[in-house]
Amino acid sequence: AVATDERLLSVDFGPGGAWFATSWYDEVIRVFDAATGEMLRAFDASSGGPGARLGNLRVSPDGTLLAGSNGNKLLICDAKSGALLRRCLGHSDSVTSVAFSPDGAQLVSGSRYGRIFAWDVASGERVASYSGAELGVSFARFALDGALVVAGDQRGWFRCWDVQASAAEGFAVDSPSAKSLRRITYSPDGSLLAMSLGSSVQLWDTNRRQVLTTLRGHENTVSMACFSTDGSRLASVSEDNTIRIWCTTTAACLLVVDTASGERSFGTATHGDLQSVAFSPDGHVLATVADDGAVCLWDAASGQRVAMLGSLPRHIGVYPLSFSPDSRLLAAAGKRAARIWDLETGQMVRELLRPSNEVVDARDELTSKAAGMRMADLDEVVELAFNPAGAQIAAGYKMGSVVIWALEGDEDPLVLQGHEVGATRTKSLTSIAYSPYGRRIASCGQ
Repeated sequence: AVATDERLLSVDFGPGGAWFATSWYDEVIRVFDAATGEMLRAFDASSGGPGARLGNLRVSPDGTLLAGSNGNKLLICDAKSGALLRRCLGHSDSVTSVAFSPDGAQLVSGSRYGRIFAWDVASGERVASYSGAELGVSFARFALDGALVVAGDQRGWFRCWDVQASAAEGFAVDSPSAKSLRRITYSPDGSLLAMSLGSSVQLWDTNRRQVLTTLRGHENTVSMACFSTDGSRLASVSEDNTIRIWCTTTAACLLVVDTASGERSFGTATHGDLQSVAFSPDGHVLATVADDGAVCLWDAASGQRVAMLGSLPRHIGVYPLSFSPDSRLLAAAGKRAARIWDLETGQMVRELLRPSNEVVDARDELTSKAAGMRMADLDEVVELAFNPAGAQIAAGYKMGSVVIWALEGDEDPLVLQGHEVGATRTKSLTSIAYSPYGRRIASCGQ
């Protein structure tokens, strides 16, 4: 951790992750060693720095430049000396997002009232203007190959422009309104993207940046969609109480399962709207959770319900689901409760309980009414993930913590904290993911 009394504005890593640059409210840019936390250098007005607060700080791909926003201006500085090299002028309102192109030759910026510009880094001149945004731009980025600019606003809207096609007018690929956009998921190889839009699912080819097809058939809102491990199938669940399995090559609907009908159910039928779905890694089983908390397993080929594992405490929204890598275990979470089932026996083998000694901080404006109460009694699990070896499971909690349990032994869980949830800070932790070898875990928040 880097200890300081100043307020942090923005941070970005240099290439390779060996160092990171930070900007602060005291108008100083500080650069730190990522391994030791040691401050390597600092730039203020007296030492040749820009002498201004830099929001949305970004390091160029080669690590030689820093760029950031100051009001309606973009400032480009030398990463070693802090010297101000160029001012990019053209926005009439506050800049809210800044990003370098992959080759470092251009910058893209978005502003509070929806203006999106591209800039030549060498000259500081504006080279393109992208139209179509309607509200404050929350992010503007180049695609990894630099051929596309992608931007979105605070309501969930996003739009794409082909940089080479018609930069002045902006070749746009529209997304639906935020009212209908529920969830986005990538196929395992990243070649396909599925959007849950109202009662349909839109399938995109990410290489050609084109909509392949719209999958229709559900009669109510699609809560979630997920790909099979090989990417050949897509499962979608809806508030019409049906599961649909689609072929991602032909867009054909392979199977429809009505979870509320007696024909496809045994035991106690679940009549709740389906909220979550996940394929097992081997592709043989689908797991679902309805809004009444019922956790069910389905044969992915026949659509027959294999088991009703149990129920979770009800809550509003998507229930996290995660299979172990060997498809032997299923973890699911509801409000303040996460449980693991053995799929061979159908028995719950563990309940994951958050350490109970944490209490709500009275300084947190969002939770001040609950000050002194146990965090375990208030928080919600928003994501579950097994590590690649299947020996650990991690839970991401809405109020900012990540807790990791070893599946064998009786070790105390490891609690990771860093997201600060509050009115002026992270609104909520939203996602966690292990690295491919399981040595690191990443979390992100709003």
